[in-house]
Amino acid sequence: MKKRNFSNLLSSEYIVHRGGGSVFGTQLGLIFGVSVGALISVVAQQYFVGVLFCLVAALLVLDAYLTARSTSVVLTNKRLFVRSGWLSSLTIERPIANLSEVSCYESLTGSLFSFGTLLICVRDGHDIIVGGVRNASSLAYHLDEAIRARI
Repeated sequence: MKKRNFSNLLSSEYIVHRGGGSVFGTQLGLIFGVSVGALISVVAQQYFVGVLFCLVAALLVLDAYLTARSTSVVLTNKRLFVRSGWLSSLTIERPIANLSEVSCYESLTGSLFSFGTLLICVRDGHDIIVGGVRNASSLAYHLDEAIRARI
């Protein structure tokens, strides 16, 4: 996966915080459920069904890995960059002056594995939601500080 190159930053611009996707943050529950289904199928001697469950679990793990590798959130002293998606990517760039607030949600699993969902409110009403972000609470803290400094 190609990481976003930030060599096009302005001369007075620097990276404050960088976050990425978390493999645990995308489909952990679904992968666990399919894996348990595969185990139950093998114990019940339904090997064909077990192999199918294992194949589905492997595809989910691959998707989670590729999604995590292709998700990045970069905060500079002037702008916020969000990039997500591996089949079709979406890149969002917003000046910090256009942001109004940020919220971070971490489930119990997210607290254990250090990932969460960010809700970034934009003044024009087009809010940004980024799920499965590694160290989301730290990123939310730095983004909130940057927003408050601009108000």
